Amino acid sequence: MKDVLKVEFREKTGKSKLKILRNNSFIPAVVYGSNKENKNIKVSKVEIEKFLHYHGVGTSLVLKLGEEKISAIMKDFQRAPLKGNLIHIDFQELSKGEKIKVRIPIHFINKESVEDAINIVTEQLHDIEIHAMPKDLVDFIEVDLSTLKEAPIKVGDLEIFKNEDVELALDEDLVVASLTTAGKEVEEEVSEDEETIEVL
Repeated sequence: MKDVLKVEFREKTGKSKLKILRNNSFIPAVVYGSNKENKNIKVSKVEIEKFLHYHGVGTSLVLKLGEEKISAIMKDFQRAPLKGNLIHIDFQELSKGEKIKVRIPIHFINKESVEDAINIVTEQLHDIEIHAMPKDLVDFIEVDLSTLKEAPIKVGDLEIFKNEDVELALDEDLVVASLTTAGKEVEEEVSEDEETIEVL
């Protein structure tokens, strides 16, 4: 079941009014969609921070705007560079039968099963852009690192890549995660130093 987030209309205002809005524990936001008029809204700071504690960009949810319920995804959010305070949120309304592009985060699991004092997991991708119908959207892509051996995990190895209803904007040979052996790195560095000395 999708999370429901209660939101309210807000007037399109200038910077000073937005500052007052934030000081009153609301975060300004906008809902936009294909061939739909933008809706300027506000959401409780407490509620949206609670939502972001468990979810992120690309998550599907329902926005309750008065009596209206809007199926949407969290498209983006901005935080202040220094303090990290949430300052704005973008939602995209979902339309039945219309594909949408969205970046889906990657969740890595079982890293501890392959990492040790020598072997280290290198996460080379943290999200993937997909193009899909609203019904085929997922909140995240799970990657099980317990299968990671000498060969890296590539985009083509992911379950979502095999889903014919979802288009990925990445090449199947792009590396998602790999296992690096610290000992080998040291040996390679030593070999390079020796070659340099011989040349000199």
